[in-house]
Amino acid sequence: MKQKLTRSNIFNNLGLKLLAVLIAIITWLVVMNISDYTVTKTISGITVMTENGNAIESLGKVYDVSSGKTVDIVVKGPRSVVDSLTIEDFVAKADLSKLSITNTVTITVEAKNEGIASRVEISIVDDILKLSIEDKKSQQFPIKVVYTGDVEEGYFLGKSTTTPNLITIEGPESVLERINEVRAVVNIDGKMGAFDELAEIKCFDAYGEDLSDKNISFDTKTVTVKTKIYATKEVPVKINTVGDPAEGYVSTGINYNPTSILIAGEDEDLKRTAAIYISDIDLSSLDSDKEANVDITNYLPEGIYLADDNYQIAINLSIEKIQDKKIAVDSGAIKISDKDETKYEYSLKLPQNYSVTLSGLNTDIKDIGLSQLSPELSVKDLTEGEYQMSVVYKESDKYTIKNDAKVTVTIKEKNTEESTTESSTEE
Repeated sequence: MKQKLTRSNIFNNLGLKLLAVLIAIITWLVVMNISDYTVTKTISGITVMTENGNAIESLGKVYDVSSGKTVDIVVKGPRSVVDSLTIEDFVAKADLSKLSITNTVTITVEAKNEGIASRVEISIVDDILKLSIEDKKSQQFPIKVVYTGDVEEGYFLGKSTTTPNLITIEGPESVLERINEVRAVVNIDGKMGAFDELAEIKCFDAYGEDLSDKNISFDTKTVTVKTKIYATKEVPVKINTVGDPAEGYVSTGINYNPTSILIAGEDEDLKRTAAIYISDIDLSSLDSDKEANVDITNYLPEGIYLADDNYQIAINLSIEKIQDKKIAVDSGAIKISDKDETKYEYSLKLPQNYSVTLSGLNTDIKDIGLSQLSPELSVKDLTEGEYQMSVVYKESDKYTIKNDAKVTVTIKEKNTEESTTESSTEE
């Protein structure tokens, strides 16, 4: 049988009913406290943001955070809240206008969400941020162009120019002192001819460490780099000497290496360059061999560039002493030419110890004998008498002949009667 609900029924046993509700609420609270108990969690590496840095910069100073760039915290609160918290839920700050005399600032950390902030407690592991403060300096540096990639085979990367060619950098004095090189990096893969490129500026120390993020600023972040890539051509190297070796010495040869080099330039400049000439190798007063290394770039015509890795020409000058060789001469070895033997008789008288002297390189004169010199006298058109004459020897570009002594040539008419008797006898 269905019982009808009435107001009197509702309020029947009201005390018991209220007690049951209270017990349910207490039970719920106990259950919730058991499942959502208080926990702690360490959150590490929260980046500390600095504020009011202009308070330091207005004094002509620059600063860098030497410690305290990140901070660790311990968060305490309900497990349901704390378990899901990360560094993204917090903000850490350091107000540099509150800098102490020890160059330190207290770090504060807050939860970003007010609902989280009201339910958790935050403890900072180390709440000190320490600054390194220096005078701000300004300095100009030249810009070096650095290329990445490779030029096509048969082409050469020419010199580049930057606009501007100097850059002003401001920052801590200790950082500026470390800057060894300021670079503009350009990629040349697939590039030909002349081209311009906008390149970013970076600066490095002597060990190649990038200093661009070391609290410094540039008056411009990029520069325009003008670059040319040239065609190449191989040409011979020609060497000419000036001056003469010391007296009694002679140059016997010039050896050098390499004998050809690879050059680069505009097409018209390459066409008019047939060789590279080194024309000032000085032999003056040399009395021995000499070696020298010559920088070939000093001899390149305008508009021509060296495309070889090796820019030095190794030169060896051979110098030898001139030797003398004395050769004795007897009258029987001297030929008398152009004689008129039908009318005259000829005789020679040589000075005592008569000889001829050859001067030249030992290799050229050591095997020369009197027969090869072909000593000769011409008596053409000479009549009876006694003559002082010089013997003529066969000349050569390999040696010189020294012979100032003269020989005596006596010419006598033949006896006519003897000539007639001889003729009759023959008949």
